Amino acid sequence: MNKEQKIREVIKNLVEELCAKGKAYRKKRMAAGEKSSAYLSGRAVKVCKGQIKGEAEDAAMKKSELGMAMYGKKAKMKEESATEVNVFGYQTQHFDICPSAYALYKKIVDENLVDDKDLVIRVAKLLDNLFYMEKLAKENPNIVTDSFIDVAQNTADLIMSAAVEKMNLEKEHDFVQNHVDIIKNIGKGDTVNEIEVKDGTEFKIKLKHLLQKHAVNLKKGSSDTEFRLTLKHLLDKHTTKGGEKND
Repeated sequence: MNKEQKIREVIKNLVEELCAKGKAYRKKRMAAGEKSSAYLSGRAVKVCKGQIKGEAEDAAMKKSELGMAMYGKKAKMKEESATEVNVFGYQTQHFDICPSAYALYKKIVDENLVDDKDLVIRVAKLLDNLFYMEKLAKENPNIVTDSFIDVAQNTADLIMSAAVEKMNLEKEHDFVQNHVDIIKNIGKGDTVNEIEVKDGTEFKIKLKHLLQKHAVNLKKGSSDTEFRLTLKHLLDKHTTKGGEKND
């Protein structure tokens, strides 16, 4: 069984565990033309938990351009969100949790970095699924089982396989595994602390400090030195304006 088949099998197992209302909702949506996906299964789980009502969800979706697109009808977004990207006709839905993905795929589209546009669309959809799984995990940590983590990891592996072998953008996709690690940590019961930063926040760091404390591949004569810093470190040590939002 290859990775794609394993992902489908795990999603199938998750569907089989749905309550009657969740199964009915999922069946109804697929009959209306929506394809099987982690996003659809996640909404069905919410129906089972009473977090959303199937009828109310349908009505809201039918009124939205995004909902119409999911029903298989052509939708034209009037204005692209500042956190989402229209990837050659595919509108992302969950890139809001990953600024790196937004910046990369906007650049791929704007600068036409990859010739195979269908491949770029497929990878963008995989990223959307991964990001949505992270959102689900944060909303309900109890759903993060070994199977759930396997789906997330396999999705990330498929993304990186395409990034390395076909897109030649391995380094640019370094952010992918971090999202899987977040899901894994939630599964272990670790708390995910999200940091909000004030608009206009500025940092100041001396080059000497970067080289001595944060260089991860410093080599003499190298022109592609990389640095690794956490946002928490920047806020605590290098903020000159703005800073973390306080509740």
